[in-house]
Amino acid sequence: MKKRYVVVLAVLMISLRVSFSLASDRYLSQQGLTIPRTSVRSFTAVQAPHVINPLQAQSYSQPFTEQRGWSMVNQINFDMYLEAGHHFTVYFDAAQALLDSINPLYTYSLTSAAVQAIQKAPVWLRNDLRWVFTNLSPDYQDIWAGAINDAEDPYIDEVAFSVAHSSFAYLMDNYGTPGLFEENAETIYNNDQYLDYVQIVDYGTSATDSNYYSTTRYYTVSDGDTVEREVPKDIYYWYIVHPKITDEIPAYIDPDAVEDNSTHDNNIADPPTGKFWRDFLFSHHDEGYPSLRDTLQGCTILWDGTKTLDQDNNSAIEIVTNWIDSSLVFDSDDERPHQPVRIYRKHKGRCGEYADISAAAARASLIPCTSIFSYSTDHTWNAFWDNRWVQWEPVNHYIDNPMVYENGWGKVFGVVFEIRSDGYVTSVTDQYSEGTATINVNVTDANGNPVDGAEVYFYIKDFDYPVLWSDFYTLTDNAGNCSVIVGDDRDYYLKVHTAIGDYPESSGSYMQVATPTVAGETYNEAIQVSGSMPSLNWTVVDTPQASETHYKMVTHLNTPEQILFGPVWMDDVDNSKTGKNEDNGWIDIFMTDEANYNHYVNGEAFDAFNVFENTQDLDKTFYIPTEGNWYWVFSNDRNLNNPQHIKGSVTLYTDKTSAIASGASLPADYALLQNFPNPFNPVTTIRYALPKNDLVNISIFDLAGRRIKTLVSGAQKAGYHSVQWNGQTEAGKPAASGFYLYRLKAGDCILTRKMLLLK
Repeated sequence: MKKRYVVVLAVLMISLRVSFSLASDRYLSQQGLTIPRTSVRSFTAVQAPHVINPLQAQSYSQPFTEQRGWSMVNQINFDMYLEAGHHFTVYFDAAQALLDSINPLYTYSLTSAAVQAIQKAPVWLRNDLRWVFTNLSPDYQDIWAGAINDAEDPYIDEVAFSVAHSSFAYLMDNYGTPGLFEENAETIYNNDQYLDYVQIVDYGTSATDSNYYSTTRYYTVSDGDTVEREVPKDIYYWYIVHPKITDEIPAYIDPDAVEDNSTHDNNIADPPTGKFWRDFLFSHHDEGYPSLRDTLQGCTILWDGTKTLDQDNNSAIEIVTNWIDSSLVFDSDDERPHQPVRIYRKHKGRCGEYADISAAAARASLIPCTSIFSYSTDHTWNAFWDNRWVQWEPVNHYIDNPMVYENGWGKVFGVVFEIRSDGYVTSVTDQYSEGTATINVNVTDANGNPVDGAEVYFYIKDFDYPVLWSDFYTLTDNAGNCSVIVGDDRDYYLKVHTAIGDYPESSGSYMQVATPTVAGETYNEAIQVSGSMPSLNWTVVDTPQASETHYKMVTHLNTPEQILFGPVWMDDVDNSKTGKNEDNGWIDIFMTDEANYNHYVNGEAFDAFNVFENTQDLDKTFYIPTEGNWYWVFSNDRNLNNPQHIKGSVTLYTDKTSAIASGASLPADYALLQNFPNPFNPVTTIRYALPKNDLVNISIFDLAGRRIKTLVSGAQKAGYHSVQWNGQTEAGKPAASGFYLYRLKAGDCILTRKMLLLK
């Protein structure tokens, strides 16, 4: 058995990738795609209204320099996806003289199993998992959290990624099971032991590194030399690990059951009748057909770029190509299956089936692979990763020849797009066409405000018939913008759908963009829908001035990403939604007092100060007046669809020279402050206050209520105190990662808070 590399390394968070499904009429293509183009047989073309969107993202910054004489009281750290219509609040509690937070109200609260699964996953996946779990009902949270909680190294990250990047609809539609996700991860490692051109690399484990991840290294021929390369992390997870390939339902499939072309879910079956493609294609073969696993044994390189597939190219890519040719014949009947298991058992198909089984066979062989589509020309093929995406079509033995369709076949492309495992589509037209144009679309509401998450559908006019074909789909960002690269010499139309109105409003009308597109040209279209975006009914007032500066709040905020969130365009699961992370998120930020905060959450008019609209970065200090509670609100209320990734901290400081800080004025009541830092590793500080001399006990407990460590036990004087915990148990051994409770008991008072130890 080949030895896997194991390396410990801290890593950066990968970009989230998430995506989208349109309901569309399908027809059965006997020529190519298994997912047919959507046609519109009657349409009315209209011109775009002349609307300009003046709103641009702005960044506000007020640098803060730490001053002497201030002592930190506590800190609220946050790193989360803030969904549209939600807010996150940090507030100063005057009675306790500390900061606390009000978290967003998501669709569902997290179950304890979901919390455990999130903490078991690597740090770079935790926001993704939290977002998915808060959109699943408690029963389904427990089911899918169980897949992660039951997993062991080295499979945990692969299982967690698959859960985190599956659509909410799929996870709650009973198509897949935790067992399938576990088998998927285990099969990746099992298949690795038979392959000499590639090996899995594990960077850390769940026990050694909170940012652990895996990828693969492979051998390939470059400029005549055999070199070793490593697959980027996001490529590994999206194009090897994910159990979904294009639009099929990840499930156990009965290979002998005919697949229904209308639902594509009728041949799902439990094991042992049902088979999953990763193991089925790699380790099993029908009588008279070659074994993929056996044919790959002894192969030492992924690809030799100096040879074609017909030049005795003894590479994994050639072997997989020949295995596909030996397993399928180019033909079809009324059944056009999407499932690789069923395609293999039929042993025939056209370009749609070939593309699906090619991607599945490559991924089962630990080769990153994706599918490339052209609805406008009714064709699909593949690309594999070797330090770049390389065009690959096993049917005709094409490799690294992206212009063959345009220059050899005479194709006139509209949009050529790549489909990620979750269904998100990206235009790659410029890689397959020598002449391209760009269509930019800006969508605003009736008041000129940008519409985020607007669904923009592109249609192309057929050469031979007076119909429009559905050709591409994308979503607008926070500024209401989207951009698509299209082929030249094609007639383009579009339609926009939003929750606040469509354009054109008539169901049979489409907006004319270009007839035809011209290579090198850019087409800018401004669309205005009839409805209005959500708003905040605020009145901006002057910032209150603190007569005494006993406390100040220091805020650091960054909104690095927005998530384009909407339906999956190509998916066999109805109502699938997901999203893709893009740079440059923004939110609204404001402060207010308690009375006006209550008006705000009740949807009423309210006063606000320190207002920052459409803000990406902020550094701000606020000196707190001595009376009342004060609220710092981070708001995504004015967006319609796109969640925003917010990261930062709000820190409370007290003036050491003030009467309060010096102890001249005793605390009014018992107080137990949030530990800092939190999460922590391995040391954290716990602050507390006693209004009188008392017997004090401060202890650490696990979530089962077992005492882990006693930090304080004895008489203490009234005043402000602190104690540290070094993350060790009473026996002097390191405590395990996870949540712990710390409790203050003094007199008749018992106060408890939660903290998180991460390693």
